[in-house]
Amino acid sequence: MTPDASILSDYRKILNPTVRVGDNNVIPVEGVGSVGFVGKNGRRYRMARVLHVPAIACNLLSIRAFTSKGASLSITGSALRIQDVDGTDIILGNLNENLYRSKLSLTEGSSHPAPETCLLTNAVLQHRRFGHVDLSKAGGIELESCGSTCDACIRGKFRRLPFNGTPSPITTPLEQVHADLFGPTRVPTLTGAKYLCVFVDVASGYTKGYWLKAKSETVGVFIQYKAWIESQSSHKIKRLRNSLLIPTKRQGRATTWRHLGVILNDCRTLLIDSNLPAEYS
Repeated sequence: MTPDASILSDYRKILNPTVRVGDNNVIPVEGVGSVGFVGKNGRRYRMARVLHVPAIACNLLSIRAFTSKGASLSITGSALRIQDVDGTDIILGNLNENLYRSKLSLTEGSSHPAPETCLLTNAVLQHRRFGHVDLSKAGGIELESCGSTCDACIRGKFRRLPFNGTPSPITTPLEQVHADLFGPTRVPTLTGAKYLCVFVDVASGYTKGYWLKAKSETVGVFIQYKAWIESQSSHKIKRLRNSLLIPTKRQGRATTWRHLGVILNDCRTLLIDSNLPAEYS
């Protein structure tokens, strides 16, 4: 995408299209064309279907456009390198303000130098699309390292230090399940729910949540949860530690509070990243 139509060749207008950008805003597209440039290896390359989007601040280049054609990507520290299939360099970039930036040498279109191009790496998109997960602890999923600090994570994931506890002797699935309820939320879901009921299997740490419109639905969702979780294994629920019916100190509810905290921190981070008003938090 580019804000400057003068660098495009074979330019044509298109009617009423839009594109959704990284901050989730939808902005208009005015046209489409192609751009030719000379890579660091001296070869000429052409990018087709480049969108003309006047509202963006700089050229945006998707890494996927190159890797889908056989090019390779490597990131070392703050340096980015895109290489052709034979290992020669096409584009070199450096990290600046959470984006990798590079200067391209154009071959057609405008006679003046191209503005700086920002490279949108898969790592940044993966981090946001996976709910701002720590990419180094993604449970075996092979993801790239962002190489940058996420402001939404810093603002959304501050929390108190955990309570001191002892290791649980429970090792059999469903031997003990903890349940707790969060709510009411200030803003209901699209279906009108304002409570989140969470069930945590102590042995495995597996967590499942249900949105409720009222506290009176709690027994119903437990019956639903019990039937579902027992059908997924050969075990039966032996004990239910229910903080909903038996008030306990917060320290005694550490298991469910810890899991609720992870869920709420992720929700808060997504809200901050989406720039929604504070009343939605």
